[in-house]
Amino acid sequence: MHPSSFPSKFWFLLIVLSFFLNFSPNCVFANSFMSCRVRTSCGSISYIGYPFWGWDRPESCGYPGFQLNCNQNMLEITIMSATYRVLEINNSTQTLVVARTDYSDSLCPTRFINSTFDTSPFRYNETTRDIRLYYDCPSPAGLENLTSFQDVSDQFECTINGASTRGYYVTTDFTGTAIGNFFGFCWNSVIIPVPISRVPLLVDNRDSDALEEAVRVGFGLRWSANDSRCNTCLNDGGQCGRNLNSNEFACYNCTDGDVCSTSSPAGKSSLFFMPGEISLVGFVDMEFPPFQFQFQFRVRHGCSLFGVRPNKLRVGRS
Repeated sequence: MHPSSFPSKFWFLLIVLSFFLNFSPNCVFANSFMSCRVRTSCGSISYIGYPFWGWDRPESCGYPGFQLNCNQNMLEITIMSATYRVLEINNSTQTLVVARTDYSDSLCPTRFINSTFDTSPFRYNETTRDIRLYYDCPSPAGLENLTSFQDVSDQFECTINGASTRGYYVTTDFTGTAIGNFFGFCWNSVIIPVPISRVPLLVDNRDSDALEEAVRVGFGLRWSANDSRCNTCLNDGGQCGRNLNSNEFACYNCTDGDVCSTSSPAGKSSLFFMPGEISLVGFVDMEFPPFQFQFQFRVRHGCSLFGVRPNKLRVGRS
């Protein structure tokens, strides 16, 4: 190679680098398509997609409030400070079945957190009913046989944070009654949902075991998360997601100019994929006597990464 060819090859290299540095719009768009195309699984639940996100699905692929966590092969979601095990997901009906994690083993949690969904995208379905638990209650003075009242459980004992306490649960609202006034003197109360089908068993059995089992079964929720728009997006060949800047629904489509196919025409650079990841790799060989350099470029997650390494020292001149 003659030294006079150095300027032309130098400018050629700058043009190549400039092209890939400005590659990000299509690359970001294509990576969103590929990332949101990933359907994940945890435990017995598989093919989890929009509106859910978490671990190997980025936030831009889901709806606010739908972050999932796979904890020891158990799918979990946190809604309004309370954490639930996810037992079922049904995308066709936009419903899921969940159960409180802190009540999975006993009725004695370390913190008292109500199940509330007022400002969340979730609502009870028609098969769910609230049960109220009361803790650290006084002796039922004036109520000679409190547990003889229908819809009041037998007393159960708890040790919470090292302190012993007595508790009850009720299956109806006693507001404005003598029983309601009594429970108003309990130090703590918690609302937890159970399936309506379990309520007759709670009324009949009145013990803590019956409620623990009802809680473990889980209860139903409905969600609302731009589902009709997502269905339209999927039918058009896109992937559902969210613009994190505007917080608006986004439909990621793959166009001819995007890098979103694992196929590679002959003579083109190869594409390598992993879940949620896309890479474009290429090499440019340049000779600047007495050295030869190999430039490597990689387009990944909407960014262009470049490396340069010298080949062996060449003896002599071309």
